[in-house]
Amino acid sequence: MSHAGLAVVRQLVAVVARTFYKDEYIIALDYLNWHEIARIDVLSKHLRVMTREAYRIFYDLEKHKLVQHILRQDDVVINSPFQRTRKSVYFYIDYRKFVDVVKWRIWKLQGQVQLRTEKEQKNVGYDCPDCKKHFNKMEVLSLMDPFTGMFKCDYCSGELVDNTVLEMELKSRKELTRFTMQTK
Repeated sequence: MSHAGLAVVRQLVAVVARTFYKDEYIIALDYLNWHEIARIDVLSKHLRVMTREAYRIFYDLEKHKLVQHILRQDDVVINSPFQRTRKSVYFYIDYRKFVDVVKWRIWKLQGQVQLRTEKEQKNVGYDCPDCKKHFNKMEVLSLMDPFTGMFKCDYCSGELVDNTVLEMELKSRKELTRFTMQTK
């Protein structure tokens, strides 16, 4: 990955952290973003939390597929002629996987927004207040009373009420266009 590309991905990590996560997660992702890999005890000191709490934070981020962990054998030297090894957990950000996860989540979010917009557009039409029957815009064209110029229910002959919520429809469209513009 080129230096310019790495800078863009690091900025993406910062934006995703600040947009979707709490402060402790932001600090954790920022630390890994600039130090690339870190042992859990160093991360807990940086976050100023106990190691158990640091594990919880990083396993949550790992569950969201934003960070990964590896186990390494570290040499521990104690004031003796003997040397021990211990397993240490290191966390890091795999930038390619991070970008793929963000792309997938944006795609899913865009699908949800689009589905909600389509659902709101389908509910637009006319309702009969007497028998509670619903008519869409195409069905109501054949229900117009030529003498009064009003739409009448075909079941109970009650006057139909327009249930078009123009504000909600406009809000949904604006939200979809804003989301599309922000993700480009």
